[in-house]
Amino acid sequence: MRRAVGLLLETLDRLRPAVIITIAGLLVALVVLGNYLIPVGIRFSFFYLVPVAMTAWFVGPRAGTVFSVLGAAAGVLESVVENGFGNPGSVVIYANGVLLLGFFLLLSSLFSALRAALGREKAAARVDELTQSSNRRAFS
Repeated sequence: MRRAVGLLLETLDRLRPAVIITIAGLLVALVVLGNYLIPVGIRFSFFYLVPVAMTAWFVGPRAGTVFSVLGAAAGVLESVVENGFGNPGSVVIYANGVLLLGFFLLLSSLFSALRAALGREKAAARVDELTQSSNRRAFS
């Protein structure tokens, strides 16, 4: 299982950002479809984290922010549709949307910051601290 996840991450890391964004868009559409087809009351908003995290990690913070907004907007729209457009102004629906947006934005920024920190640590691990030249790890 661990090897399969590592292989998946390596494959995603080699893809172009446009392909990652397309995959993330399809995942958002799949979650929306699942929420539409599953009976009322069961929510899959948690699964919007997959495209948010994927875009924040592999594309960057801007793409993570866009998919955070997209996921939260889809969650609000699903709630409005579920309540039957008759009461679209419910404060609870929009409060949940704001909370969902905040949660997605927080995780998106954390994933982006973690990826940047990982890159800095990888670069620092290949340079000798005293001489600032490449060390053995950089050559192998």
